[in-house]
Amino acid sequence: AKVAMSTDEPMYLVQSPIWQAQAPEACPLRRVLPQLGLHFFLSRRGSRALRSRMESVNFWASVGTTHSNAHYDSKHGLLVVLR
Repeated sequence: AKVAMSTDEPMYLVQSPIWQAQAPEACPLRRVLPQLGLHFFLSRRGSRALRSRMESVNFWASVGTTHSNAHYDSKHGLLVVLR
């Protein structure tokens, strides 16, 4: 990580699903979901209106500073940046 952060080479994002409506058990990072505080919204007892509209929760990560080109997503989303 230290070498990657000190280089001028381009950095890339990695993405991994945390939850998917169609197959939640197939997500590699599904055990992270309870720590995010979203489980209530995705559970059957949670908000039905919100759960019915959610398709997936994804984790995006990068070492160092990453820039993304302006783009259009076909679905609405919420982005949280942690440092």
